[in-house]
Amino acid sequence: MVVRWRLADDAVHLRLEGTTTGWIAVGFNRTDTLAGSRLLMATVDGEEVRVDEHMADPPNHATIARPDGRPSVAGVSGGRAGGTTWVEFRVPLDSAGTATKVKAATGGSYLWTPLHAGARLWVTLAWSHDRDLQHHSAMRTARWADL
Repeated sequence: MVVRWRLADDAVHLRLEGTTTGWIAVGFNRTDTLAGSRLLMATVDGEEVRVDEHMADPPNHATIARPDGRPSVAGVSGGRAGGTTWVEFRVPLDSAGTATKVKAATGGSYLWTPLHAGARLWVTLAWSHDRDLQHHSAMRTARWADL
């Protein structure tokens, strides 16, 4: 799996690619854990391309809304070819000082992980064999990266 990003126009422009016909995801966290990660999960089903924002609350995750009420993603496009799924979208940047608590529908309460230039984040990449976003990952890896 591959994730590429660039910062422009007050947004993080992302491209995810995974060798699967199921969902693909990238997650961002302040700490080196999955719990509390902002997960941007994407599926491609024919002409429909969907990206939802979830909060990881292991062993589950649930859709969340941004604390500021802005849309989570914009400019969504994607496709599938030769067993690889790709999705492109943009996410609004946050202020560096954002420390709002969000509650996952699954019960956990976590600090919102702001995305801003220079942020040092625990980045998780994952994919599943299934397009159902509630299906658990078949592959997941994570490491520190600077936005």
